[in-house]
Amino acid sequence: AASCQAFVTPAFAGAGFGDDGFHIHKSSLPMSNASEPTTILMHRGVHTDFPENSLAAVKAAANLALAHPDLEMMIELDVRTTADGKLVVMHDADVSQTAHGIGFVQDLTLAQMQALALRKENGDARLPVDGPLAISVADMRVPSLEEVFAVVDAANQRRVAGSIPVGLALEIK
Repeated sequence: AASCQAFVTPAFAGAGFGDDGFHIHKSSLPMSNASEPTTILMHRGVHTDFPENSLAAVKAAANLALAHPDLEMMIELDVRTTADGKLVVMHDADVSQTAHGIGFVQDLTLAQMQALALRKENGDARLPVDGPLAISVADMRVPSLEEVFAVVDAANQRRVAGSIPVGLALEIK
């Protein structure tokens, strides 16, 4: 089962979650009959299984949301501007923090950013991954914000009628 880091409303703190209170597992998602609605925020996508903020992490988060149409799920991402004025998803200004490369996002072009090999902290990802939004080796890279919008749009087009749309929480750096 896929997992993701999640932040939830206080009504669910510690209820059916991992020991640290932040990891959510498919089998332990809160029931939708709670008194308060819950928003599950997938921090930097599913970065426990894929490099944080990568296109793969975004697709995995969207797939998790598709598997739970009754829950409000949002993907939280960090956005920075490249030297050529494009918006990319990257937490740190210094690319060496999460990628095999040297430099700052603001000094690199979109093409240079997307050529970087991203690091994953928790071992190798198992690829390819089947699902509504398939994940391949090509997705283990820095996405443009435009690509993220396309993934979320594709996920929302696949949602069951009447279900809660997948949302984005963007931190502009």
